[in-house]
Amino acid sequence: MSRHGILSNTLIKTACIWAALSAVASPTLALGVGQLSVLSGLGERLNARIPLSDLQGLTKDQIKAQTADDEHYRTLGAERSYQAIRYTVDVRSDTDGEIQLTTEQNISEPFLDLVIEVSWPGGKVLRQYPVLLDP
Repeated sequence: MSRHGILSNTLIKTACIWAALSAVASPTLALGVGQLSVLSGLGERLNARIPLSDLQGLTKDQIKAQTADDEHYRTLGAERSYQAIRYTVDVRSDTDGEIQLTTEQNISEPFLDLVIEVSWPGGKVLRQYPVLLDP
């Protein structure tokens, strides 16, 4: 086989591998998790939102949000607050939605370092959100 034939076969194999990896990776990267917006202040119940984009038809039951475990906090060098946070996923259309974060009790700490795990069929992402609550 000529050098040109070997090079062509190598390029074709490489292109096929990249195409296969792209097909597998695209659902994993499909969900966009945005920046956290805080709508409450210090001494109030936490009320915050995280926008979701590129849902590609995912339903609210397929998207799970929760506080990351202690190991992830340690890995990121974040300090965990043990305030109980409730996560509610709201899907507004096939393409966008949001995660609502709320607490039952008022927040007395002016700074929270939140590490949130968002998972869906075919993917998972960890996001760290430093939160400064104004009085």
